[in-house]
Amino acid sequence: MERIIAQHPPSERHTVVTDDRLLGVLMPLRAFGDVRFKWSYELQQSILANLESGVDLDSLNLYQYTPPNYLTPPYLDVIPEITYHKLRPQDRFLILGTDGLWDELGNEEAVRLVGEHLSGIHQQAPVSSSEKRLKLGTMLELLLKRRTRASPALDTNSSTHLIRHALGTGEYGELCQGRLASMLALPEDLARMYRDDITATVVYLNSDLPRPDHS
Repeated sequence: MERIIAQHPPSERHTVVTDDRLLGVLMPLRAFGDVRFKWSYELQQSILANLESGVDLDSLNLYQYTPPNYLTPPYLDVIPEITYHKLRPQDRFLILGTDGLWDELGNEEAVRLVGEHLSGIHQQAPVSSSEKRLKLGTMLELLLKRRTRASPALDTNSSTHLIRHALGTGEYGELCQGRLASMLALPEDLARMYRDDITATVVYLNSDLPRPDHS
């Protein structure tokens, strides 16, 4: 984030990234495409003015709309951030996911889900102090929902398991099939209002690591 801020005048320090989004709009700080965060306003307007009627602007990722505080482009680039990690015997897997996955799951939660999926052992977080003050009926409902988390995994694939929980996790951490079905059934024009596109890949690093067998 500081890298992006440093590339623009000090007067833009508080507008380049707002609400953890580039110009308050885009989550990724590096990306292919998204030329509306790269090209000058004049270039974008020139191209729009010369396009033939009927051209699909969505496919070009180019719109009449200009992001707020669009003063000194480019704000977005494709130069990757490269880090190195020497693999160790205890390194078990690597999770690769688009921002849609991380909008719904934290890093630790994603690691826990994959670890539980591989081992078949499901861990429950301790009852919080706020939960201890719940009425008996509400506490029973909470415990029943928490118990559903210990049910055998429905997926043989860890990536599918992650996406299922990203979209279908309920208020108490339980897997809610109704919520999952509703999220998947959203029409394309409404889906982005509730979730971003999600791609997830789990790479197994240890060849001796047991694979899930839910047959």
